[in-house]
Amino acid sequence: MNGEQRLLIITWLGLLCWVGAVFGEPLNPHDVILRMESAYQDVTEYTALFLKRERIQGILRPLEKIEFRFQSPFKVYMAWQEPNPGRTIVYVEGENNNKMQVNPGGLLQMLRFSLDPSNGLATRNNHQTIRQAGLGNLIDLILGQYRRGIKTGQITLRSLGDGEVDGRPADRLSLLCHADQAAGYYAKRADIWIDKAHHLPTRLRVYDWNNQLYAHYEYRRLKLNPGLRPEAFKLPPVEVHQPASAESDDKG
Repeated sequence: MNGEQRLLIITWLGLLCWVGAVFGEPLNPHDVILRMESAYQDVTEYTALFLKRERIQGILRPLEKIEFRFQSPFKVYMAWQEPNPGRTIVYVEGENNNKMQVNPGGLLQMLRFSLDPSNGLATRNNHQTIRQAGLGNLIDLILGQYRRGIKTGQITLRSLGDGEVDGRPADRLSLLCHADQAAGYYAKRADIWIDKAHHLPTRLRVYDWNNQLYAHYEYRRLKLNPGLRPEAFKLPPVEVHQPASAESDDKG
């Protein structure tokens, strides 16, 4: 091998190393999905615009947009923007006899009442109770199904490439269940978007055994550890409007 050939080989090897450094090795979807767990360990609180849409008793309900706050060990604040603007729910584990504090909004916005999270009024239009809300529970749900399915060979995980949620790059994964519905898995298929920067799931689409959308959950404008104060988990105060003055404006 002459000097020119050696130089050419060295140049090509250098080019290959540069390409690998810039673009990196293809991500292993197994590593991506498991990294959610360790990433969430550094999160003590967060705020987000939470999007939710669920199929209840065969009917796909309207999209809900909810201002969402969470703080460990388990405090949740949810204020609806669409539909039912003004509806607000606060749940602080260990306080108020472990009941939700509710402002129904709308024409009933002056009311405040307590409600058990497992009460039928609280669960009739939801797949989960408020005790199952938030990113931590979402990660537990995904990883619980994944670990069970991988162990039994009933679930396949694959990468769907790059995606985007709320303008932020994300890794897209798909979980496909090969068992029938009687096996007790949550769904037939789940598509997951995991943020490339903070490694947390910011979108989940779940499909049932009829290949219909069963649930859509999404976290936009996610802010991690923003420093929430105790009043962030209080219902807004009741606004008392004073009656207009009865005095006449007649100067004559």
